Parts: sequence; structure tokens; C-alpha cells
Amino acid sequence: MSSLTRTPVLQLAGSLRSRELSATELLDACLEEVDRLNGDINAVVWREDEAARAAAADADRRLADGDGAPFLGVPMPIKDLTEVQGWPISYGSRGRDETPWEGPTELCVEALARAGFVLACKTNTPEFGHITVTENLRFGPTRNPWDRDRSPGGSSGGAAAATAAGMFPAAHANDGGGSIRIPASCCGLVGLKPSRGRVPRLNQSWWGDLYPGDDVIDWVGVDAYLTAGPTAFHNGPFSDLMDRTTSTSFPGFYSWATTKHPTKPVMLAEWGVYENTAGDLTVKPKHFDTVLPALAKYPALKAIVAFDSPSTQSGGDLRIDSSAGALAAFKKIAADPRFNVRVR
Repeated sequence: MSSLTRTPVLQLAGSLRSRELSATELLDACLEEVDRLNGDINAVVWREDEAARAAAADADRRLADGDGAPFLGVPMPIKDLTEVQGWPISYGSRGRDETPWEGPTELCVEALARAGFVLACKTNTPEFGHITVTENLRFGPTRNPWDRDRSPGGSSGGAAAATAAGMFPAAHANDGGGSIRIPASCCGLVGLKPSRGRVPRLNQSWWGDLYPGDDVIDWVGVDAYLTAGPTAFHNGPFSDLMDRTTSTSFPGFYSWATTKHPTKPVMLAEWGVYENTAGDLTVKPKHFDTVLPALAKYPALKAIVAFDSPSTQSGGDLRIDSSAGALAAFKKIAADPRFNVRVR
């Protein structure tokens, strides 16, 4: 166990500036802890050690020349939802390969680099950061360093686990709905979530009033879970997802989307059914069977993205093949000619 990787960042930055410690020595200590711990914890999902060591060696040269970057030489892992030019980015999804990102580096990463941090590796995240546990089908679950049977939270669970385990003294993360705060709480850390808009972004994921216009946006989508249980908000037939409203001023998602954005196709994203009633294997087939009859009401609905996960944060099984009846009912949906499309 290295004490260096568990030393506060400000103290490390001071030791580097005073030359009591080299950036190369500090990076090697971090990578050794990754080698020792990551097999069990699965916090780091991509690394290129030689490139990181070259960056650390450059930091040592700059330190010797008196460069004043405040955190020069301190290693920093980057969450795998944030783009770094020349690094692969998966967003926790099997839908992307290992091709290096050719677009620009995100602004926050550029800021970290200007501050002198050595970009070291990438940390795990749930697919597209959409849930509050860190697990995906591409890399598998990240485990809490304090108890391997528990989650570090999400979506910045890889970052939190890497820090709490002592692989790195700190880690980059991001937060829209708790993705820094939840893992920090789960892992016994301090997590800083800046005010919305305080950290600029090239790739906006939270549009709010920044919606760029229909000339830029191709689809209008709703993110919804169909919880097949007696008390859940989305309990009911498929049409409820399109039409249900909690306000007299909101007519339901489909009506809103086709009125506000009449030229855009509609997508039902992250749709899934799980059995909220324990042991009732008729629940999924029953709800799957409501899809095709309802589609005639929604001609603008052109895509349904099924969210297939063995366990949600509340323990629900969203797999389409959790029972033979569920799989058979889902296959009826998939076989419908309306979904026989080619993506270009």
C-alpha cells in the first residue's frame, strides 16, 4: 500500500514543486496501486501507461524549469463519459469500439491539463451515465472499496472507487443529477458538484434553456421505465408512457413532442419492464403485448430503445429474456415490419 497515493492533492503539489517528489515517482505509485487493486474493484477501464509516463516525465522537466502550474505532476484519471482527443471513449457502452476520439478534448479536461495534472487513465461509468450504480455490460460492475459486495454509486462510481481505494489521490467526475454526490457518499469521500453551467462544456448533455433548435436536433426522446407493479408511476399499458400527465398544462409526452417539434421523429429511450410484483412472470408479457396495438396511435414514434439490465438500482430485473414468456412477447414487437429499418 502506497502512502503517496493517499496523500492530499495540495500536499502532493507542494512536494512536487519543492522537488521532494518527482511526477514520475508519483505516477508509478498510482499505477502500482491500480495493478494491485483494480482486478477486484474494476474502477479503471482503460489505461496507456507509457503515454502517461511520458506526460509525467514532461511534468518533471517543467517543474525543474520553474513552471508555475498549480498541480503540475499530479496524476488524474478521467471519467469515461468525457472526451479526450486520442483516447478511446465508450460511454460505458458496447456500441463504441476502441477507435481513438478524433474530436476536440472536452473543456474541463483541457483545464485540468493547464493546471498541470497528468492525465492517467479512464474510469468506469454506467452506460451513458444514466443510472446511479456503476455497472455496464461492456466492463462489468465497479465495486465499493470498503465492501466488495456493494456498489460505489454512480454514475462516477469508477472515479470514486479509484480515489477511495487509494489508486489516485483524486479523480475527475461529472454530475447532472447526483453523479458526483452519490458516489462520494457511498465511498466516504468529499465530492464537489459545481453549479449548473459553472464548468463549460463542448458537448452539452443538459440542454435546459440551451436547446439549440430543431435544425440541430434530429430526434425528440423520452427516457422512461415501465414498472410493472401496482403502485409505480409508469404502471399500466404502453400508451400510458406516451400520454400520462401529472399536470393540466402538460398534455403528455407524445402530444407535447409532436406539437412542439412536429418535424422530428419521436424515440422512446431507456424503456423497460421489470416485475415489481415478486414472482409474477405474467407481468412482462402483459405489458409487452400492449406495444403493437398502441403504435397506430403514435405514427411519429419511430424508435424504441430497450434497456436490458439484470438489476436496476432498486433491484428490478429489466432483462427481456428473464422468462420464456417475456422473450416471446418481446420478439413479437421486434418482428413487426415497422422496426425493420436500416440505420445509416
